[in-house]
Amino acid sequence: MNLIRIAKKVAGPVALLAALSLGMTIVTASPAAAIPRCNLSITSADTPDDHPLRLYKLEVTCGLLAYTRWDAYADDGTQGTQYLFSSSQPEALADASTLDEDFNDSDEIFADVVYKTSSGWYLTVRTNTVHGDFS
Repeated sequence: MNLIRIAKKVAGPVALLAALSLGMTIVTASPAAAIPRCNLSITSADTPDDHPLRLYKLEVTCGLLAYTRWDAYADDGTQGTQYLFSSSQPEALADASTLDEDFNDSDEIFADVVYKTSSGWYLTVRTNTVHGDFS
């Protein structure tokens, strides 16, 4: 058999295999897919009418990400951020005075979620910011 014919027969499948493996690398190595996403939601907690404090339920969800803790913060704009509290549970209760960091104005609350990677490193993911009046 002619060497040129052999090269042509082998080159087609080899080129296809190389293109497919390159495509697979591009699809699986997407940096955006590797970054975990977490969400913070704040809702009014059911409290008895005679309860002296108005309570809110803060919930952090991160899909399948197993996190070690999350830290709640208030965003005071030009004044910087203010640490509120930490939790190792998906849900936590906070009273209105804790979340009401901007008196007579809208409050902005977010969480930093700390998780441990498979290689042992601790990384932080910031959630969305929840805007509301928590007075």
